[in-house]
Amino acid sequence: ETISDILVNYKTRLAVKVEAAGVLAQITSPWISDNHSIAGLKEQVPSIVEQLTRLTRLQAGDDTFLLVSAALANLTFMESQAVISMQTHGTAKALMKVVNESPFTSLFARDQVVTVIANLATKEDSRQDILAEDGLCFLISLLSTNPENTQTPAETAAAERVLKKTAIALSRLCCVLAVCKELINLRGLDSLVSLCKDGSLRNFNDA
Repeated sequence: ETISDILVNYKTRLAVKVEAAGVLAQITSPWISDNHSIAGLKEQVPSIVEQLTRLTRLQAGDDTFLLVSAALANLTFMESQAVISMQTHGTAKALMKVVNESPFTSLFARDQVVTVIANLATKEDSRQDILAEDGLCFLISLLSTNPENTQTPAETAAAERVLKKTAIALSRLCCVLAVCKELINLRGLDSLVSLCKDGSLRNFNDA
């Protein structure tokens, strides 16, 4: 509730809101053992998602975008209500727009963005929204992520996660025949086949 109050209050400085988003990302992290729920979070999700989505539109830098997108990604794992709220507030559109307009968005942020899209794609209405915002082309573009073009082990791991989650997101979108055909027309299937055949493209990670 405290985090929600900080995010919602229009008097709160941007830096403080970003810190609140960072705290939220930490306490909702799926890496924390048995971190399946937080008391009182469900009731606050709609307002939290709305404010986090607004923060993504502020162009406040990659560090801010990473914290905000991580908080959003974690919420999709922890609260089913988050997916509904993200559909309401156009979260997928906002996240994809940032990445499309900022080609140097970090791999870590891209990892969080594609996590959100993959989890949103579990719902039919959300799949339609993603496709309406050219999400198929967005995901296909992420298939060009190359783990070999990274500088650190952490970046390499992030690149591998981007490829994995992109494939998951595409598989969920392709539950409709028309989307499958569009994927083929856009050469997305070719990219997926190449990733399967050439292990070096995915750093030989079969996970």
